Amino acid sequence: IARGTEVQIPRVQEAQISLNGEWRLSVSPPEQFWLNQVSAETWPTIPVPGELHANGFKVEYDKPFVYKTRMVVPRDYAGQRVELHFEAVYNLARVWVNERPAGTHQGGFTPWSCDITDLVTPGREATVTIEVTAVSREISFGGKAVRNIGGILRDVELRARPRTFLDGLRISTDFDSTWRDAKLRIAGDVSAPDPAARVKFRLFDPAGREVQPTARSFALATAEFAAEIDVQAPVKWDAEHPNLYRLQ
Repeated sequence: IARGTEVQIPRVQEAQISLNGEWRLSVSPPEQFWLNQVSAETWPTIPVPGELHANGFKVEYDKPFVYKTRMVVPRDYAGQRVELHFEAVYNLARVWVNERPAGTHQGGFTPWSCDITDLVTPGREATVTIEVTAVSREISFGGKAVRNIGGILRDVELRARPRTFLDGLRISTDFDSTWRDAKLRIAGDVSAPDPAARVKFRLFDPAGREVQPTARSFALATAEFAAEIDVQAPVKWDAEHPNLYRLQ
């Protein structure tokens, strides 16, 4: 059941686990730093999330630095898709899990994830290594920031997700020409499409009452998902009356 960023999976106690905390950091990483035999125990610690500059580390554009941490993958993640999720890393990141490449991403303030299902064993510890480079020719600032920015700037999570999963939800609400009734439009990306997998939506008004129960379900058979739900006379929102609906 997805409610915003909250996900609940049957028989999984915690579908998202924070990896925030003290990580190890090297501003001059050794060769083959992604190998588990390269110990990070003597590296200084840094809070994640946290900007390097604010924690006393010098950021040099186009010079890579490396984070390391360890985590335990819960046993009940077995059979699920396992992801590392980053809310923001500035700005080029390369990820290894248990010495194996897990993904690359560039974009200083864009959330992104790595599928690490085949790189970890539920119930066992795993080592995460992230090389981060503050690339000078980057679109978000282009060298115009008041100081050099760098580091894991926002939350990091370990996540369990169903093999077939509706992600990256994009929701819009368009009224008809009389501004009375609306269409709730839902779009998203489907991980591992499966014609047998289906999704249902429930809408709750500001008082918590279900608006209009529907038996209709939608197949997750393709990589892109789109659906429309008619909503009769919804309560409108404005700055003085912030009426918020909840979609489940």
